[in-house]
Amino acid sequence: MNESQRLALARWEDQGRQWNLDPRLKLRLDFQDPQGSRSLKNSAALGQEIAPGTIVGCIWTQGRWPEKKALQFRSVSDRVRLSLPGSHRQVTMATWCSFTG
Repeated sequence: MNESQRLALARWEDQGRQWNLDPRLKLRLDFQDPQGSRSLKNSAALGQEIAPGTIVGCIWTQGRWPEKKALQFRSVSDRVRLSLPGSHRQVTMATWCSFTG
């Protein structure tokens, strides 16, 4: 990993620690779970009542930077199953996708 990649990964990790402490954030999946894991832990500090996401069909791959993990979705049936307890008027979700040819 070159120096710019190392710095970018460190910035992402620092920002992630800040996001995890945001009281409005209930679920954050950072995909830094052990390679081969079939679940994704919730990193949000105030969302511990939310069960880990269940990986269905996806395979582990390298993420945006070396040492950053990611999931590869190859089939229309690949997914991460989530269960959010309670009832919610609104839920906002954001994702980052990288497409390779």
